Amino acid sequence: MLDELAIINIIERMKSALFDSAPAIEHEWLALREHTFEKKSHAFFREQLVATLLEIDLSTAAGRRQIRRLITSLDQNEPLARSLEVLLGASEAKARSLRVCDVTQKNIHDLRDAMQRLDDLASAENDGLPGLFRRCGNPTAIVETVSKAVPYLKGLKIYTFLQQSAVPMAVPDMSRQRIMFRLGLWSETGQTRPRLLAFQELCQSVARLTGEPVGAIDLLMGLYSGVILRKKQFVPLCLAKPLCDECPVNGLCAYHRYRGSEPTPDLSRMTDMKKENRPREKFERLGPAQINDAELLAILLRTGAAGKSALQVATNLLRVFETLEGLEVASLNELMSVKGIGRGKAIEIKAALEMGKRLFTRPLSRGVQITCSSDVFNAYHLRFRQSKQEEFVLLCLDSKQQVIKESSISVGTLTQCLVHPRDVFKEAIRESAHAVIFVHNHPSGDPHPSHADILLTQRLKEAGEMLSIKILDHIVIGDHRFYSFTDHKAL
Repeated sequence: MLDELAIINIIERMKSALFDSAPAIEHEWLALREHTFEKKSHAFFREQLVATLLEIDLSTAAGRRQIRRLITSLDQNEPLARSLEVLLGASEAKARSLRVCDVTQKNIHDLRDAMQRLDDLASAENDGLPGLFRRCGNPTAIVETVSKAVPYLKGLKIYTFLQQSAVPMAVPDMSRQRIMFRLGLWSETGQTRPRLLAFQELCQSVARLTGEPVGAIDLLMGLYSGVILRKKQFVPLCLAKPLCDECPVNGLCAYHRYRGSEPTPDLSRMTDMKKENRPREKFERLGPAQINDAELLAILLRTGAAGKSALQVATNLLRVFETLEGLEVASLNELMSVKGIGRGKAIEIKAALEMGKRLFTRPLSRGVQITCSSDVFNAYHLRFRQSKQEEFVLLCLDSKQQVIKESSISVGTLTQCLVHPRDVFKEAIRESAHAVIFVHNHPSGDPHPSHADILLTQRLKEAGEMLSIKILDHIVIGDHRFYSFTDHKAL
């Protein structure tokens, strides 16, 4: 998955592009910071409930009139025929300015029951629904409590109702899920209850990370995905057929990176592909260097899942975890969370990555000559890349700077490992080493030596001089970079 800085970068770029093309939306965005349910009346929540159940747009004057007349009719227990007449509103229905579902006697009964259940929920609290929302504390608890009390709010309706009621909430519809999925923030789309709640938690996390209200994140994804339309202001870019070339985050988007700016053809069956483009045939014809990571994974997986080819499953894996390094870090359970990856395939992926890692992380062979600090870094950076502990390694060399032996002297904690000169030079003396190189890692990723590293290096240098053993270098390995005491003339 994406790291925090990448997520912040994506949101900021999307927001800046949105404001540049539609400055008026910036005022709407800022207003969301003040949008709160705290001082809303109960009549407001009732209007939102009825509007959600009937899919009537309250942003229009016609919609507001329709809802208020209907609520008055229902509260006064007017005859069914009168309530139906009010609901349909002949002139407004003809104009088709409202999205009103088919109305029957049962609809009227359900509306009355839903309103009564909402009234009962509010009356059970001393300070009404605002107090209930505060006490629930988190969006998941609010969704669970309200949907249980008012079961008519099914599926997305509960999220729509709460969002329109000024509760900090995102609507987890498929279009918003799709754009989050393409960006690499969401592992798998779906409309099951757990998936909807999980997506809600994702949007809340992105909001906290970026310092924006969750309603603003929902607005951003809604505008880019086309769920929310602002005609003549902003053109949606991430529709079913995305306009990747015009998108401000195409360089960061996993979909664009692995699928390209044009959608790929249906590859639900490998036999639908031209034979020369299938991963195995392509590997044989062009060689391993000419096929991408998704195709390599597809060869490893061999088979796909229901309705998906091995290549689609592999592409999906890379969209979720971004790189092969991301796959290496992921746990078996995280790999198995992706559709099409069972326990067997997850184990095979991890085993293949471990084989590749071991190929490049074996101890330096006896007789290998060390010519520069980069030789040491290249031999050890993969070994230390995922290490959560500091490890201190000694390389014993002969007079030609050829490796005699590698020894692990100490394994410590996240921030330090205890090393005593006696332990270090005991190994060097036993191997009759002419010179030594010290290597240790920093799990933080920053290879710059600490004050303790500098003091230790000085003590080891003094001990080496007493024993007539030359200290060639002390190399600290971080994340894709290293620090050499000799290169920096600190030894």
